[in-house]
Amino acid sequence: MKQIKHYCANVPHLEWSGNLWFTVDIKDNETIVTCKDMLLMDIGKPGYTEFENGTDIAEYVMKNPSVMNYRMGLIHSHE
Repeated sequence: MKQIKHYCANVPHLEWSGNLWFTVDIKDNETIVTCKDMLLMDIGKPGYTEFENGTDIAEYVMKNPSVMNYRMGLIHSHE
């Protein structure tokens, strides 16, 4: 969450996007998503961000193998 808050605070008028590693638990009929790690891939423009996964994501996973224990998805901001 520190990284997410950092990017929201420091680029509040630009869209940003990247990969997110997370866990999902269901307790008492409630879904709990816990962010574990994030890799920023793009700081775009107001209302627009895009990226393609390439070798940089593989390099990140190799340097941070613990992320393989989590689900991976996409994250992006909205201005």
